[in-house]
Amino acid sequence: MARIVLAEDDGLQADLLRMDLALAGHEVETCADGEALMVALAAGGTDLVVTDIAMPNVDGLAALETLRADDAHAHVPIIVITALPQTTYVLEALRGGADDFVRKPIAPGLLPQRVEQALAGYPGSRTMPAG
Repeated sequence: MARIVLAEDDGLQADLLRMDLALAGHEVETCADGEALMVALAAGGTDLVVTDIAMPNVDGLAALETLRADDAHAHVPIIVITALPQTTYVLEALRGGADDFVRKPIAPGLLPQRVEQALAGYPGSRTMPAG
């Protein structure tokens, strides 16, 4: 099980993604914007971040930049999600240090699979097989 912070401003989408990740055995904390994401990370113990790009206050790309520049969180895998159609967002997220990018709508089971793949590249994570 991994502790995941999910930043998604659409409440229904956040609930669906949280349930999908919880069914895969993960503990998920949700927040509605990049500011709340930073507060959640300050509590410590986060194994992975999933962040939407288009959010109020601090968007996902700005949060990604802040996290990658912060020694305390630079090692945390980050998966960026968005419904925005432009490929430039994919490239910007990956250049900014995202470990993966998933376009919405996200099929059930896809995000947990991508989470497992991202965590597999980080031997320091506390992830254990679900089940």
